[in-house]
Amino acid sequence: MKVSNRYRHLCHRLGPACLPLLGLTAWHVSAQAFELPNAGALIRQNADTTRGIEGESAVERAPALQPSTPAETAPAEGEFTFVVNAFAFDGALSAAEQQRVDAFLAPWRGRSVTLAQLHALRDELTTVLYNGGDTLVRVTLPPQTVTAGVVRFGIERGHVESVAVENGSKVSTPRLKAILATTSEATPTLREIERNMRVVEGVPGVGSVSSTLATGTEAGGTIVGVDVTPADRYYASATIDNSGSRQAGWRRVGVSGGVNNLLGLGDQLQASVNFTPRFMQTSSGEEGRTRLGRLSYDMLTGLGASRAGIAYSHVDYRLGEEFSGLGTGSADVASVYGSSPLIRTANASLDLGASMEAWFTSDERLDNILESRQRNYVASMRADGNYYGQWGGRRNATQYSFVTSYGTTTQKEYDYTTANPVYVDRRSNFLKIEPTATFIQALTSTTQATLSVHGQWASRSLNGSQQLGLGGPTAVRAYDQNTASVDDGVIASVGVSQFIPPLPGVALQVFYDEAHGRIRNDGAMTGASVRLQGYGVGASYTGKRVSAQISYAMRAGSAPEHAARQQTWVTLTAAI
Repeated sequence: MKVSNRYRHLCHRLGPACLPLLGLTAWHVSAQAFELPNAGALIRQNADTTRGIEGESAVERAPALQPSTPAETAPAEGEFTFVVNAFAFDGALSAAEQQRVDAFLAPWRGRSVTLAQLHALRDELTTVLYNGGDTLVRVTLPPQTVTAGVVRFGIERGHVESVAVENGSKVSTPRLKAILATTSEATPTLREIERNMRVVEGVPGVGSVSSTLATGTEAGGTIVGVDVTPADRYYASATIDNSGSRQAGWRRVGVSGGVNNLLGLGDQLQASVNFTPRFMQTSSGEEGRTRLGRLSYDMLTGLGASRAGIAYSHVDYRLGEEFSGLGTGSADVASVYGSSPLIRTANASLDLGASMEAWFTSDERLDNILESRQRNYVASMRADGNYYGQWGGRRNATQYSFVTSYGTTTQKEYDYTTANPVYVDRRSNFLKIEPTATFIQALTSTTQATLSVHGQWASRSLNGSQQLGLGGPTAVRAYDQNTASVDDGVIASVGVSQFIPPLPGVALQVFYDEAHGRIRNDGAMTGASVRLQGYGVGASYTGKRVSAQISYAMRAGSAPEHAARQQTWVTLTAAI
């Protein structure tokens, strides 16, 4: 039996109310919320400590195909012209090819053209039939006599004879060749090779990938040369921010880094550490402390471009400020994860992934008079993607993810305030769905608007490690990390950024955030709900080796008790 007298008299007065203190200080229906940090919540608030492999995506968009329009320039003096009424092809076209060609040639029918214009049209038709790499085809304009205005084009088809890899990186050449050879047919198309090149660019240890075409040894054969350059082997960065928990050290220093292609297998070793130096905290909060760390290793599996990895995360904390001496805790998370690229084009990407996580958390309150120990086993499947397009002649980008998780939670709580300790043992299963989407639209050449939405739905009440936090720098910025966490909720943010051309890399922002959430009826605080609103301004700088962000946000609408009227968030990151 544990012996501690410092807070025993308080718990005697509270009686059974002590146990809910393990998670929340108070919850009041209709937006009155405040919570103490716990080990699981601190892991959740630092997504980098549990994140697995995320997909890389291309940022360039292929130009949209537009109907051709004959040039209206007058023919040169003495240049022969004639009227074109129809077009014919010597080679057979597929139904899809015929449809593209008919749409492309429609503006040319019934017009007077010159021979130079027909030569230019021949080259454009080659691009139309190429269709981003579907087929190797060349359109020719053979010598002919134009009769009744019918122009005849020739079709010469080819095939990819082989793919030659010039590997300047230290990634295993057989592994790169296996990725580049991934195809749905016996012979890869140029489109498939280009898709596979984008996948190769995402392999740790690979810098850039480019291609060339050369005449093969077979009739109509083409050899595709793929040149692979190396990436930096080592990388690291340092970060200073105030994104920690105010009660457990909110001013933080972080160091992260990794090694690319450690074993020559397209593998990657990564590590990150965050801590809260005492001298950086306020005088009232210098007793608060948080230490976080993550170590991960992943590699190509040998099955195409799929990857698999393992990771371990740890956090421990001690409460400070008005809660100094009232609580400590720790959490450990072990995980295995994998991902596979499904789509890679010039304007879209999609990755599928899965993970298994084991969470072990421990929290002590009131000098170890109250204890809570939890185990979570969570299996997740996710889809992450990007899409780049245009709207009103301006570029836009959409980033999205969808995560489904199923887990089991075992919670043991101990109350040592009496001679006969109180022991509570709970076990539950849960299903959780988390959709996220961000849309960025260019308004002018220097202005862009952003809309982001993050939601969560759970089948039952969750513990702190699985709940959705509604406050903080990645949620409603007018509130701190511990304002409120919920089982079901949605966070929406809208903002406008203005880039400053005379100051490259500098942007100013205005934004509005809003969140709604609730605790499930089977939770400790039945039926509690909360709504948070805030607005503010910010500035950012992105340079080659340094980036910085600052935002100032103020509350809007009704506010929970104990919440500050405004929050300022600062992040400074430098590559080492």
